[in-house]
Amino acid sequence: MSRPTRERRSSAAAAPWRAAAALACLGALVCGACGRAPSEAAPATTGTRSAPPNTDPKPAPSPAAPTDPTVASVDGEPLPLSWVEARLRQAGGSATDGEAVAAALLAAAADRVCLREFAVLKLRPEPGERPHEAVDRLLAGTWPADHRCKVDLADLRVAYMGDPHRWHHPTGLVLWEARIACCDGDCGNAERDRCQQARAGDARALHKALSAAVPPPLAVTLSTLAASPAKARHVPAFEATLAGLPHDPSRKLLRYTAFAREPAFAKMRFRRTDPALERAVAALPLGALTAPVRTEWGWSVAMLVGRDPARPGGLRSPATRERVRVAVCTDRATAARVAYRTRMLRRALLRWNTGLIQARFGKAAVDALPPPSQRPRPALPQGLGSSN
Repeated sequence: MSRPTRERRSSAAAAPWRAAAALACLGALVCGACGRAPSEAAPATTGTRSAPPNTDPKPAPSPAAPTDPTVASVDGEPLPLSWVEARLRQAGGSATDGEAVAAALLAAAADRVCLREFAVLKLRPEPGERPHEAVDRLLAGTWPADHRCKVDLADLRVAYMGDPHRWHHPTGLVLWEARIACCDGDCGNAERDRCQQARAGDARALHKALSAAVPPPLAVTLSTLAASPAKARHVPAFEATLAGLPHDPSRKLLRYTAFAREPAFAKMRFRRTDPALERAVAALPLGALTAPVRTEWGWSVAMLVGRDPARPGGLRSPATRERVRVAVCTDRATAARVAYRTRMLRRALLRWNTGLIQARFGKAAVDALPPPSQRPRPALPQGLGSSN
């Protein structure tokens, strides 16, 4: 048999094997590469031999910690921590005050329920509006503080007599006073003079430390304490400076409102301060410090935080009657908003994340919370979620 004949027979015998091999290689190429599992990647084509694939299993990445963790579940919906912190800041509470934190938690839980109820009415937060701001706005729209609401003379009298000094008073001076006391009780003039002379240097040092820390006075002379711009920077600087000084049992921090001695109110009893201190703050702008003042108690360095203008005249004054009317209407609207929030919260099913609350705010906050799913819920504090 000639050689070409043998080669043709050999090729014919090998043809089925070659066809099968080609089909197998083509299937492997579709999956990835010949001789590899489908889940393995094909090696890069280079001039050198590629390293074998790493078959060691890689550890799964740990899930990232949530940036806004959930402090509670309200009817199965999460309550973010940021909602609670927003209510706490709005109320001016401290994260270490358990009662304040518990009130903020309840207020934020009420926000969650209220937003759900308003969504049924197709009322939702505006773009960029925070949840507590949206709830306050929607509640204010539902129960507006309409100052033209009906208030009869009997209602005006009840409101006026409930706190007459609120409507009829001399100029009120809101003071933050650092006092070096020489006499805890009664003491003679000679003893007081000796103490004041001995502590004069301490009073000057106190004034120097406060002057270096407290920002410059504001260009404002009249403001109530609630609206005073001095609360933002001046008050914290004043208090922090006193807290950082060496301990002195005779040094005290006092915060109070004293009323000026004005002839129109001479027959009425109001809280007064030392006459020398009153004269020292009489012409000061808000946020200003007095020089060391020698008083009946010892030495004082005071900062004026608010000055509430005098309000002469009783209910016979039309201006006073109008102020009382506005306050009555505002109080009615506020009470209606708080009642609605409290009613919604009583119907909600709450589950507290006590571990997170304790880690963030301390055990006192957990102890101040109502038990989960306990009904009825306590009423919301007047200062939370009831903005005008």
